[in-house]
Amino acid sequence: MRVRAAVVKDLVAIKGLFVDADLSVEDIGERKFPLFHLAESGGNRVAAVGMERHGHVGLLRSLVVSPSARGQGLGKILVDRLEGNAFDIGVKE
Repeated sequence: MRVRAAVVKDLVAIKGLFVDADLSVEDIGERKFPLFHLAESGGNRVAAVGMERHGHVGLLRSLVVSPSARGQGLGKILVDRLEGNAFDIGVKE
């Protein structure tokens, strides 16, 4: 399992994860691309979490883990990684 920061070219795959889980993707786009982290397994993106930054405040967006990757603690791993990166870029809350 590999966890990494997402880049804009991951946007289609991120949206696919959210759509497959019946979660909204209406406000996810290149113009407003939140800080996302992805988990990958075997070349497939299996989980994602995102945060919108508003000054020194971060708003956790949605968290999604595909059914095939559930039960492995990926949600916690992704949130921990996201929080660490948020702190590094000046998010305090």
